[in-house]
Amino acid sequence: MLMPQTNEYMFDTIYDRRFTDSHKWNRIPEDSLSMWLADMDFRTPAPILDALRQKVSTGFLGYPAVNEQYLETVLNWFTVYHHYNTEGISIIPVTGIIPALSAIIQRYTSEGAEIIIQAPAYYRFMEITENRTILFNPLKIDEHGEYQMDFEHLDSLLPLRPQIFVLCSPHNPVGRVWSYEDLLHIAEYCLENEILLIADEIHCDLVLPGYHFTSVATLPTRYLQNTIILHSSTKTFNIAGLRGGHVVVFNQRMQKELSKVFDLYGINKVNTAFLTATMAGYTHCHDWTVSLNKYLAHNYHYIQTFIQEHIPQLKTFPLEATYLMWIDYRALQISEDDFFSVLDQELIVSKGTIFSEYGKGFFRINIACPLDMIKRAMQILHTQINHL
Repeated sequence: MLMPQTNEYMFDTIYDRRFTDSHKWNRIPEDSLSMWLADMDFRTPAPILDALRQKVSTGFLGYPAVNEQYLETVLNWFTVYHHYNTEGISIIPVTGIIPALSAIIQRYTSEGAEIIIQAPAYYRFMEITENRTILFNPLKIDEHGEYQMDFEHLDSLLPLRPQIFVLCSPHNPVGRVWSYEDLLHIAEYCLENEILLIADEIHCDLVLPGYHFTSVATLPTRYLQNTIILHSSTKTFNIAGLRGGHVVVFNQRMQKELSKVFDLYGINKVNTAFLTATMAGYTHCHDWTVSLNKYLAHNYHYIQTFIQEHIPQLKTFPLEATYLMWIDYRALQISEDDFFSVLDQELIVSKGTIFSEYGKGFFRINIACPLDMIKRAMQILHTQINHL
């Protein structure tokens, strides 16, 4: 079993975040564990905190400029660690992935348009598709207990003439990294049927040892002409409160169109703190990320082993990426309301149904926290389920 990194980066240190204006911990009872929202209970890497202090110490926090050094640093991270095809690439800094995705959908579809989303699906995808029709392409669980894409079902959606395919890669909430062949199949499907492919790759740096993330940006150029990639450093370095991200395009026409619409809605007006933190993270924090992923793997294996040995009524799935475990409680044969009443606010996790109807009988738990918190969470789960 992988052992956690405990010294240099202090991943084992528990901090009380109830008094830090944390959305994740705000109004959580004192004896409860908050393991629902996707931010980490680890401190942001020291080089980022130092860079922010240095920036504030200048005394100037006016409108920032996105300079060439910043864009080169971001591109270097993409190419060195994710092997991007950079032919014709444009990187547009934005105020956030969700605002950018919403604007893209508004720009390239009209009211009532059909949008494909694989399910279970990140709930914000569904929230921002108002006045559009969602076509769920359910992932299927194979004989090995792993989620796979269902291409046969995907083909059945073509008569409905979808205009956009929103791909979550790595997938939240099921924790899969998709293979090159999976991505190529989706890209070919979209190109052949004139469907715009939008790939949310925000969790791409959070890949557990033994697995490999493949970016859509590694595909041949002809597919990238029909692709928009969404990416951010906020998940990687636990800086979601700084609000920011990047839209990556390879089609010059789309680059001009999106720059115009982002400017219209102020989505390209990124803040100083995000730019400063991202620059520091991509320059100094790769080793921190490697150690983080090792620690997450240890947490995952602890939960997997504990559930197998002590709560066999639950089923875990292989966690390949993200720090979000997807757990199946259908064998308990109880409703979602009854299951969450059993937890009785001691352990706050995410209900499966917020990720669409295909999440019924599941819950999502955030494992990006010190191991002692993981152990306590498993004891709560064990005790409460044994009381059924």
